Amino acid sequence: MKSLTVLVIACIILGVAVAGCTTQPSGSTTPTVTATPAPTTIVTSTATSTPVATTPGTTPTVPETPPTSSIPPPIAQFTANPTSGVNPLTVHFTDLSGPTPDRWAWDFGDRSTSTEQNPVHTYADAGSYTVSMVASNSGGSDSETKYYYITVNPAYRPPGASFTANPPTAAQPYTVQFNDTSTGPPTHWYWSFGDGGASDLQNPVHSYPATAATWYVTLNVSNPAGSSETTGTVTFGRQSFM
Repeated sequence: MKSLTVLVIACIILGVAVAGCTTQPSGSTTPTVTATPAPTTIVTSTATSTPVATTPGTTPTVPETPPTSSIPPPIAQFTANPTSGVNPLTVHFTDLSGPTPDRWAWDFGDRSTSTEQNPVHTYADAGSYTVSMVASNSGGSDSETKYYYITVNPAYRPPGASFTANPPTAAQPYTVQFNDTSTGPPTHWYWSFGDGGASDLQNPVHSYPATAATWYVTLNVSNPAGSSETTGTVTFGRQSFM
């Protein structure tokens, strides 16, 4: 009884501030203090859809999404060499597009196409051709079209000169229509009418003096492959002849 009284007095004097500090009957267990855990809130990031744990009074940290890399679309440009000539004509096309295209689509205007960057194309037939090119990369695409860009002329053979003349007019001076019938075809003509007159037209008209005479007419024709010449006559005052 004496020892119990001393223990009660000691607790009062010391003022122990421990929750649940009470006297227990002899043989009871030691009192314990249990901490209540703080509630945990689950926050869902709308950027990554990944749950982020946080505790009350703190700001949740959302993982950053890495920026998406991109490049601007190209500006399509091209050139060609040569752009004219006789068939078959081989043309070298050069891509001048930028920045950094990685795909190409060519249309050469003769139902032929290519996906090369710098293609070489041969035109078999004469004509004028419109060429277009589309340049692309991951940023987009662009196109350029050049209308009637390639001109292909027929291949020439050495010409063969020949001509005819319509009968002269009845009235004097005598007027004659000359007609070129040369093969090749020629690209240049030179006529000498025998009376000092001349012409560089393909089908000239020429008037002769009002006198009976025979005139020697010469036609010279040429093209890039060569030249040819022929001579005929016209006669007035008697039977006209060509």
